[in-house]
Amino acid sequence: MSELVAWSVEIDSMTCVVFATTKPKARWLAVSAYWEAGYGRKRMWPRPVAWREPRFDKSALNGGEIGRAYTREYVETYP
Repeated sequence: MSELVAWSVEIDSMTCVVFATTKPKARWLAVSAYWEAGYGRKRMWPRPVAWREPRFDKSALNGGEIGRAYTREYVETYP
């Protein structure tokens, strides 16, 4: 299995951090969280933009709850 790494994903000016093995997986996790939070419509795919966030790779949140999306502020201040 590949190592989970940190990604920031922006959807409609909202940004979250997810831990995934690939960019497409990061986008999928963010879209799933976006829909779960009640944004968008399930049949309408938003336009997520993802980029690597290597500074968060060693976060204690990495490897936590699979598929969870976090705010950047939360990841930055997490113990």
